[in-house]
This record gives sequence, structure tokens and C-alpha cells, in this order.
Amino acid sequence: MSIEEFEARLIEQGMRCAICKEEFDPDIHDRKPVVDHDHKTGCVRGLLCHKCNLALGHFGDDVNRLLSAVEYLRKQDQS
Repeated sequence: MSIEEFEARLIEQGMRCAICKEEFDPDIHDRKPVVDHDHKTGCVRGLLCHKCNLALGHFGDDVNRLLSAVEYLRKQDQS
């Protein structure tokens, strides 16, 4: 991704993480924009904050695992 593409994506996303919607802040490590990409195809998916990018990585980009985590958290909220 070129710097021009990166800057265009920042503007397109309103200077916010594509997942949590927190505003990027280059002075705060966890809120710096990170280029997220599909590890199988190499295609750029968007810009994420450091925390959201790590979370996807820890879940192995596995949609079913992420959905299971959401279910787990929802059940905990109901108890």
C-alpha cells in the first residue's frame, strides 16, 4: 500500500478504526493506524487500531471463533 493509498483510506474511514471506530492517534501506541490484510490473499482489508489488529490475529482471522467469542460475551452479560 502506497502512502497515498494509506492516506486515502484514512480519510475514507474518517480517521477511525474500521472495527471499534475509535479515532486514530499516532501519539498513542494502541490507537495508531495499522494496515490490516488477509493473510491468505495479501489483500488489504482496511485500517485498524493496534488492539483490533492484534485481536484479529489472535483469533486467526477465524470468523467462527470470533462469533463464538461474541456469543460467550453476550451470555456473560445476561448472567
